Amino acid sequence: MTVRSHSAEKSRYWSDYAHRLRVARMTLGITETDAATAHGVTERTYRGWEVGKPQRASFGFLAFAEKYDISLNWLVHGEGFNLGRHLTVSSNGKLAILPIMSAERKAVQS
Repeated sequence: MTVRSHSAEKSRYWSDYAHRLRVARMTLGITETDAATAHGVTERTYRGWEVGKPQRASFGFLAFAEKYDISLNWLVHGEGFNLGRHLTVSSNGKLAILPIMSAERKAVQS
């Protein structure tokens, strides 16, 4: 793997992770401020994460996932459909949450 492809893979991961954060927050019906507080970071930092900026040694996602009963496997890796009671209750069946996985990750898992 070249440095360039590794960099592109990391960029795709953070983009996919940002999407899952947004989907979780919007489905829960919470604000960016609420999500930032649950993560233990500033709203500015959280907003950066929602647009794909990489996290720096923060484990706030653990507290966020616990508080809102979100599957860590889904939040961190985009895998699984056990998203937690809050996401399934809040969505009332009107929102489809699909895992996002890059073609490269699909190929590696096959």
